[in-house]
Amino acid sequence: MDLAQLTAAARTGAWDRVLSLALVAWRARRCPELAELVHHASRMALERFDGPRGRTKAAFQAQWIALARQPPHPVHTGWLAATASQRLPDPPRRYPYVHPERARRQQHLLARCPDPRIADEALRVLQTTRSVRDYALDTFYGPLVERLHAGGDPELAPAVRDLIRTPPPNSTRARSWLRQHLPMVADHLDALPVTKLDPDTADALAALIPQPRSPARHSTALTRAVRAQPRDDDLKQVLGDAWIEEDDPRGEIVALERAGAGPEHAQIRSLVRRHARDWLGPHLFATLLRPTFRGGLLHGAELRSERQASTGTWEAALADERLRTLRVLSKGNGNRDLYVRTLLSPNTVDLRDVELPWGGTQQVAQALADGRYRPIHRVRIGRPARRPLLAILGEAATFAELHTLALPPQLHLEQLLEDLTRTGLHERLRALELQSTNRAHHHLGTDGAVLPRLEHVLRSLPRLQRLTLGDPRKLQLSAVRTGPCAARLELTLGAHHTDGTFFDGGRNSQLCPPDAVTAATLRGPGAAPDLAAAWSRRWDIPVSLEPPRS
Repeated sequence: MDLAQLTAAARTGAWDRVLSLALVAWRARRCPELAELVHHASRMALERFDGPRGRTKAAFQAQWIALARQPPHPVHTGWLAATASQRLPDPPRRYPYVHPERARRQQHLLARCPDPRIADEALRVLQTTRSVRDYALDTFYGPLVERLHAGGDPELAPAVRDLIRTPPPNSTRARSWLRQHLPMVADHLDALPVTKLDPDTADALAALIPQPRSPARHSTALTRAVRAQPRDDDLKQVLGDAWIEEDDPRGEIVALERAGAGPEHAQIRSLVRRHARDWLGPHLFATLLRPTFRGGLLHGAELRSERQASTGTWEAALADERLRTLRVLSKGNGNRDLYVRTLLSPNTVDLRDVELPWGGTQQVAQALADGRYRPIHRVRIGRPARRPLLAILGEAATFAELHTLALPPQLHLEQLLEDLTRTGLHERLRALELQSTNRAHHHLGTDGAVLPRLEHVLRSLPRLQRLTLGDPRKLQLSAVRTGPCAARLELTLGAHHTDGTFFDGGRNSQLCPPDAVTAATLRGPGAAPDLAAAWSRRWDIPVSLEPPRS
């Protein structure tokens, strides 16, 4: 290993040269210091690499394969490994995990020389994949295990052992498959010879990798203050300013949010993927699924299955102070008892949006009512609402600030409105969301009289500002109050609604606007000027288009 060449290349910013030298040295020594340098040099080199950007999945796949067929280049290998699972063409419908295009990518990566980046990406997929069909275990897991084996990074052996002890899949056969094949990989990685570096060389290599700045004292103190007062939004803004000044990645999220970006923004999602482990800590990272962050702080999450972590890990997670900023919680894969324990944890004090799951809806609501006060604003109910449940929501102190209900399809709207009136919730509700079933057409057709009876709904719920039906990914209709018994209709249309036939004749003809609707707005992939003009003439009301959201 020529340390002088590495140092000179790093000082001049020639990170592709650093990467090449570090890879050669790592393959000879397999020591973790060189693997860390490989990862860092790869990140720096990829910042200047303009990889394929096909407009469609098929175009991206063709460009990916074309790049993989070129003579091996260390920068290209890093990009190929990082994108091996991204933008894959749609698999066959019948056997979605028997994916020929995925297999082509895997074969190209397996043909390359040992590389810690290839092994690291394979391990990440193994750690995060929860559901694989039993018929596709060999075709899905086989190439990943081969990549992990061929990557030859001894530093990953402990993580492979952890996968053997607690495999992540939710299928018994998948867990058995991993327990059968991963021990051979772990033994292989443990048997690889590792040449340790002398302290001076190790220090010199560490100097080539800039260390992350330790958080300033004032941001650390502000973080503690925010967790002590999670409802103080002004204090969170001050903390966001501190993170921006310190170039903390959480400051990037704050800046993007202030510019109008939502949680689905590509850059925010990328930051969360890269830093979620550090921001959540080991215990919450092992127990929470799909975490979201607002202002750089934990905002929402689902629970993993109780089998995904040990009892000690769950106890430590429930005692973690990072939960004090959590506002949206879903049951996810956890069982009901675990979900209730999380809801009642001393640290989940700022919950605003909770789920009452199908199994034990009333029991979960009662547990929340009997527990410590929480400022709950929105409740998602997993089964049709009954009067005893609505009575709990209307009387319990912890639901005193409740103003939004999200319900599954209600077949008897009049009964629901009567129950809301008897329990006193009709005076508080500002939004009522009737969720979709698996088919939006079925849901809207089953109770298609909701919109024609919109005047009745507006009279029954005097403070209601929005009535929403359907699913924004398929078809969603929202009635926004503009007067005592008047509303504006907002329609989110899928791409297959561009011709407008969904509202013509048959079971859905009753979805034409009632007299209470005075205007309409179209949005979504199916929104088009011709459609807006046609509906405006047919409905005899102004129909406008809303520009797509960034």
